[in-house]
Amino acid sequence: MKRIAFIFTLTLVLLLSFACSTSNRASKLAKNGDEIDLRLPSEENIKPSEIDTMKRPETIIVKDEEGNDMVLMNAIMDDETGEMVATEVLEAATISVRFKRVAERRGKIDLGFEVVVPATLLDNQWQMQLVPELYLISDQGTVLDFKELEKITITGEVFRVRQLRSYELYEKLLKSVSDSSRFKGGHALEVFMERNMPEIYRLKYDTNYVYTAADSTKIIEELENWYRLTGQEAIDHYSNHAALRKLKRKQAKAGVMRDPRNLDGVRVDSVVRAEDGNFICDYVETIATRPKLKKALIYVAGTLYDHNGKKIYSVPRTDSLEYNISSAAQLYKQQDRYLHKIIYRRAEANNSFNIDFKVGKYDVDPRFSQNAEVIKSIRSTLFSVLQNKDFDLDSVVVTANCSPEGSKMANDMLSRKRSQSVSNYFDSYMNHVVDSLNANRGFSVDEFGNIHKDRAILKIRFRSRSLAENWPYLNELMAKDSTLSDEDKKLYEDEVLSVSDWDARERTLRAKHFYPYVKDNLYPKLRTVNFNFHLHRKGMVKDTVVTTELDTMYKKGLEYLKDRDYDNAIQILRGYPDDYNLAVCYVALDRNLSALGILENLPKTPEVNYLLALVYSRQGDNKEAVQCYLDACRQNPTYKNRGNMDPEISVLIKTYGLNAQEEIPFDF
Repeated sequence: MKRIAFIFTLTLVLLLSFACSTSNRASKLAKNGDEIDLRLPSEENIKPSEIDTMKRPETIIVKDEEGNDMVLMNAIMDDETGEMVATEVLEAATISVRFKRVAERRGKIDLGFEVVVPATLLDNQWQMQLVPELYLISDQGTVLDFKELEKITITGEVFRVRQLRSYELYEKLLKSVSDSSRFKGGHALEVFMERNMPEIYRLKYDTNYVYTAADSTKIIEELENWYRLTGQEAIDHYSNHAALRKLKRKQAKAGVMRDPRNLDGVRVDSVVRAEDGNFICDYVETIATRPKLKKALIYVAGTLYDHNGKKIYSVPRTDSLEYNISSAAQLYKQQDRYLHKIIYRRAEANNSFNIDFKVGKYDVDPRFSQNAEVIKSIRSTLFSVLQNKDFDLDSVVVTANCSPEGSKMANDMLSRKRSQSVSNYFDSYMNHVVDSLNANRGFSVDEFGNIHKDRAILKIRFRSRSLAENWPYLNELMAKDSTLSDEDKKLYEDEVLSVSDWDARERTLRAKHFYPYVKDNLYPKLRTVNFNFHLHRKGMVKDTVVTTELDTMYKKGLEYLKDRDYDNAIQILRGYPDDYNLAVCYVALDRNLSALGILENLPKTPEVNYLLALVYSRQGDNKEAVQCYLDACRQNPTYKNRGNMDPEISVLIKTYGLNAQEEIPFDF
């Protein structure tokens, strides 16, 4: 329901006359303990507003447990026999209660109530201000939130007249305060300028002259140069200071006003004068659901003011109205989903490092270029792989790459020698690390006192591979480069890569205008050494093992649903299009067609049948709704109690007398 907050001022014409004064009446109110009443709207005890428009036929036919037809009609219980008898009209009785079950829809909850103000608290010289208070209670009984709702103001006729008169005086005073130009001594200032600055003063009567900013600057300069006086000082000198002081006193007085109108935070949805002279204010507050929210409490407190704005009586705080909140999210099903995962015995890990070599050289030189830092990083990587808790390292394949510079034959030989050189360099390092780890390996003692020493790490094999010229990586670098133009890249693809012979291709590239840039910036990136680690999973014999593990993402989506965080829940649960809990999320958001598309294809379990009853009832299909509800109750009788929590099902129960007996057949 969309509502606009507004000021609602009710002009009261009270026909009762009172002989006693305001003070005596206030004392009488305090003595009698006159108070307002807070209650649930009577019409909501019959049927919720959101399903008022649903058509409910007098007679429907559903299936019993054996599949036979049975006719259900509007029914009432006979007082003498205790039996249910059919009737064409089900008369609803209104029962005044202080608690109500309200349904959450689309993440919103409507809390409706009535504030009844007795005639004894109303007078044409008074104003009453009512403040509803809202408490949100968690499922643990703690207060999640508290706030004062928009005020209800009821103003008497005399009070209103005095208030409006006060505003007229107030606005008149403000107008006099804002018009301060008349307190400046303008004539005296003009005389001063006429006598002392005639050249500037004559411009006042020169109709052909256009006043500019330069003139203002000139006036200020002359005042400062000749009289050591600023323009503001001249204005202050010729001001009426007595009038200004009087103005300031008015300004101070204007800051205080009796009985100001509150232009924000006051709302009355409707006000009805009852036959007994009381006033009934209907109020609806819409709140957003939140995690752990179980119930809401509403109180109302009030204050009476006389026409002088003086507080004359504090209306006692009402007892609370309690709203137990029902949500379709409560119908979620606690379940886990699992993912099938294939675990492979063997695994690989790759790292690429830029070890620099001198031109035409292949020996690893730690002192050359940035090699010291690169070698340190490689050693750290090798040590981490050896320490891995899940995998054992079998071997390391070292592949050296060269740039296209030079002949293919020379690059092929150079890459092989560089690969072998790197393998030999780190092979000696790994032998030292393995010996050190084996020497310091620990042991464990089993329950029988046997000592088991940790398994020794086997010697790691290094294998050399080479790639003479790394054209594939050069192609990738060319495509991603932001310096080269699109024309340069197209020229490279069309004319350079079309040459199959690598030496001829490199000569073609060398003839292009962008070759110097490629040689200086891209070629060095091609001179890399790749380390490919071959590992196997510790203790695993088979090449593959299929395992199942908990789907943590689904579990997270279910937690969001339980906490009624529907936006996050639906983002995750959409990944499970045939899932019951996704249907629950759709029902909670009132997306009934989406929910129906899932539920109709699921096995008809009690929870599925109950959700179907909710959806069919919302769509006005009472035959299917009743049938699904009865099926759910036969499968699980606890749904009889649940049905009273959901307005859609509750109306079906009342209309057709579904839960009047322990068994539910009404065969007429």
